[in-house]
Amino acid sequence: MINVIVVPETDEFKEHVSHSSVVWINKNIAPNLVDNNAKYLAPYWITDNFRGVNRIFHILSHYKCNDGTYEIILGNSFVLNETWDNIGNPRKYEYHKLSEFGFAEITDGLLLRL
Repeated sequence: MINVIVVPETDEFKEHVSHSSVVWINKNIAPNLVDNNAKYLAPYWITDNFRGVNRIFHILSHYKCNDGTYEIILGNSFVLNETWDNIGNPRKYEYHKLSEFGFAEITDGLLLRL
């Protein structure tokens, strides 16, 4: 089963995600993407005008930085038909099934809308 890591994000990091294709996670709560089979990332936006996930991204690579921060490099993105707002705790990342977002994987980095 393929999972998506849902990471809460604020306006402060919007340009990093949209233009630099990168997400950082605090060094104290580093994720385990391999054991959780998380091949995709969904930024859960917490902004003044929007709350939820509107697209998911393929994870190209991930590593621990020198300062201990966990960095995730993003690839292709896929727009959801509807905003997804099913996070349990908007302060910490969570793992959810890819199918919850209305997609199935055809091949690595390529999704099919269900």
